[in-house]
Amino acid sequence: MRLIFLILLLTCSKLSIAQTLQTFRSGIEQVQLLELYTSQGCSSCPPAEKWLSKLMDNDALWKRTIPVNFHVDYWDNLGWPDPYASGEFTQRQRIYKDLGNTNVVATPGFVINGRGWNGWFYGQTLPIRSPVKVGELSLEINEQSFKAKFEEHHPSDKKLTLNIAQLGFGLFDKIKRGENEGKLLRHDFVVLSFQQLPLNRSNGTFSITSKLAKPISSSPITGIAAWVTVDSNPTPIQSVGGYLK
Repeated sequence: MRLIFLILLLTCSKLSIAQTLQTFRSGIEQVQLLELYTSQGCSSCPPAEKWLSKLMDNDALWKRTIPVNFHVDYWDNLGWPDPYASGEFTQRQRIYKDLGNTNVVATPGFVINGRGWNGWFYGQTLPIRSPVKVGELSLEINEQSFKAKFEEHHPSDKKLTLNIAQLGFGLFDKIKRGENEGKLLRHDFVVLSFQQLPLNRSNGTFSITSKLAKPISSSPITGIAAWVTVDSNPTPIQSVGGYLK
């Protein structure tokens, strides 16, 4: 009887571990990163976020495109402080401008694979760039721990950085002041935690094992996005992501 109990206990423990462990793989072809820079204080941002939310039903989601929704803080002193905003996200947008990848620092602002995209303003559909072989990025999530590995298609001696963001979906906020006063706004793909960590290199493979940062808010649906960059340049090389269970 005791032996049966131990077998059942070990079986249940293995099932529990398997249920909490999730693995995401990009494949060798580049998955594009779509960034939206937005703010609850900006009256022209809700339509952009509504458009972004529709990507939840897009066949390209997670396979060809990884969307992330960065809330910037330069609207916070203009009537309404955005609870998801961060100066780090504002600085990220400014770096793109300084590099010449975008023309302005403004909301709403779209960036695809590190380059500014204005197609949304003209009613264009999301462009899916021709795939390029860059290498596979894999991400293993086990509760609050993660392990990432990137194998370059063309090995180089560059120093690479892992960017990892926990995403929130189905977040609703009633805006009480500012340009969106009285509106109930929905947010999806919202970055609730963001980390940039140097990747360790060994025999042409880059990897890291670490803990996820605590998100600034809970969310009814959660996701994860990770992408590899060269040093502090925000331009992504490869991206991966998906919903978390």
